[in-house]
Amino acid sequence: MPYTPKKGLFIQFTIDKNSVVILFFLQMIIATFAFRNNFTGLQKRPQSQKPSFMNNSSAVKAKINTGFSHLSDPAFGNGASGIQVAMTDNPDYLNPVPTMVELAAQVADYINKLSVAQNRDRNAVAAKNQARLLLTASLKNLGNYVTLTANGDRQKLIGSGFPISKQGEPVAPLSKPRNMVAKDGPNPGECTVSVDGSTEARSFLYQYTTDPITEGSVWVTESGTARSYTFTKMPRGIAYWFRMGAVGTYGQLIYSDVVSRIVQ
Repeated sequence: MPYTPKKGLFIQFTIDKNSVVILFFLQMIIATFAFRNNFTGLQKRPQSQKPSFMNNSSAVKAKINTGFSHLSDPAFGNGASGIQVAMTDNPDYLNPVPTMVELAAQVADYINKLSVAQNRDRNAVAAKNQARLLLTASLKNLGNYVTLTANGDRQKLIGSGFPISKQGEPVAPLSKPRNMVAKDGPNPGECTVSVDGSTEARSFLYQYTTDPITEGSVWVTESGTARSYTFTKMPRGIAYWFRMGAVGTYGQLIYSDVVSRIVQ
């Protein structure tokens, strides 16, 4: 049978304007409380870990910046002086190339010519510019030595006085120098070495040692950016072994094959 409400049990509810306002604010408070609970729960959830390749610090090495062209003449002089002071008697760099005596002389010469060039005399400015070029070349050679010696050690690189480049770039692969050649130089007692390939190389090492090669062989080393180099003032009639090393942006080093030659 259908339900029929009994008479006399009907209750009438009346809500005035103030009650509506109070009810609205209660609903707002309840909603805010629920949102805060949900938000806190989200915060407590463990964050996803980065993929292992993003956390692999071994893929990135610290490196120094040997670009000085953006510096003003006074700033360049101050920077060169700072590097020379930091490298002098530095226990992490025992055999710097060039030597600190040579670098100190070039720094002093540049600063002196910079001072003379303040009068804007044309010859004085040209002499200052030439001194800057020579000092820049020496600092780049020194930077190559620092990069190889520190081998990515950030503290050692900072201790060299060179500015540190920004990190974050992956280490690029470095190909082996090909077609290593050693031939007679243009003059007696000279030998020219050269290689092909290694387009990724930032600079090169040029090395030779006396015959025969052993584990204790000492390699005479020069450095530069060209793919060929001529050794001079070498004793004639002696057999030597030669090789070249390609140096990458982050200090990677890979050697060519060794070749022998008797210096004429």
